[in-house]
Amino acid sequence: MSGISPPDSDLCSVVLRTAPERDVAPTNGRHLHAAFLRWIADIDQALAADLHAPGRTRPFTVALLPPSGQEAGLALRCSLLDRRLIAAVQERLAAGAIRLRLGSSTYDFQPAPSDTWSGAARWQGLAAASTRDRDIRLEFATPTCFSRNLPGERTHLAMFPQPELLWDGWARKWRTFGPPSPGLSSVADAAARWVIVSAYQLATRTVDLGRFPQKGFLGWVDYELQPDTPPEVARVLNMLTDFAAFAGSGYKTTMGLGLTRRRL
Repeated sequence: MSGISPPDSDLCSVVLRTAPERDVAPTNGRHLHAAFLRWIADIDQALAADLHAPGRTRPFTVALLPPSGQEAGLALRCSLLDRRLIAAVQERLAAGAIRLRLGSSTYDFQPAPSDTWSGAARWQGLAAASTRDRDIRLEFATPTCFSRNLPGERTHLAMFPQPELLWDGWARKWRTFGPPSPGLSSVADAAARWVIVSAYQLATRTVDLGRFPQKGFLGWVDYELQPDTPPEVARVLNMLTDFAAFAGSGYKTTMGLGLTRRRL
């Protein structure tokens, strides 16, 4: 494989798969996070140290894709929001199979560039291609929740994808890693004002994050923009919806939670 994305990509996602017949040992979110950082450290130790630094938003997500059909094996999906990180991963994948340790087991992974969870984009491309769609369906493929710090209250986790929580989280990641774009500072208010939940099918799941279990929801949700939504607001909301496939949603996206994408 010559690369995971075009050379001028700002964002990309890559899927790595083990052999279908490979038995899978139990793993958890901390194993995923550690395996990704060890992989990067083998390529660029300074970059891995930067990614591991406390108190910063991480320019990546890591998750295990849900099993497909009756196949065994693992499908590890990573999204990358930094060109330096993309270049490091691209260089390593060009060399062939990847060996990663997840917990007590070691696996040989091969890139799966044709997987529907793989992709690449540029910031300006996402902005230029954004639509004004009023109907948005989102798929939450791994358990998702939102960490909230309310004034005068201790932190708690929200277990439903309210529009203001979703779109504000994507906007904060865009502001951290992407170029300036009008309207991002007021996205939470805009989503609360103009977006309603019109239908959903969600289930609650508990996953192992390594030190504690974590509940989250997965399934799909239909959102509808109000008929009088200003065109520029609709454009920003749709732009961030397309960004969700790279950004992930909510809490612990570097440990397997919050895998999200728009469904057409």
